[in-house]
Amino acid sequence: MITVEHVERLLHAEDPEAALIVVDGSPEVVSSAHATDGLFVTDRQDVVTQIGDGDPAPDTLRRLAEALDTAVTGLGG
Repeated sequence: MITVEHVERLLHAEDPEAALIVVDGSPEVVSSAHATDGLFVTDRQDVVTQIGDGDPAPDTLRRLAEALDTAVTGLGG
């Protein structure tokens, strides 16, 4: 469900408060104003806090995407 591409889109979002949510089983990167439109997964600031602000290694992105996917699956998202 949540892939490296979703994490990359979140990191590169123009809105510094962008969020990754799941709506009807599909992950979406949205502006902070729409973060309540689905199941909240994480926001850009949380991701930057976890992996740093810069160009993360592909393995770092993969591990984060897997962890987020596992969390969402556990919640029934």
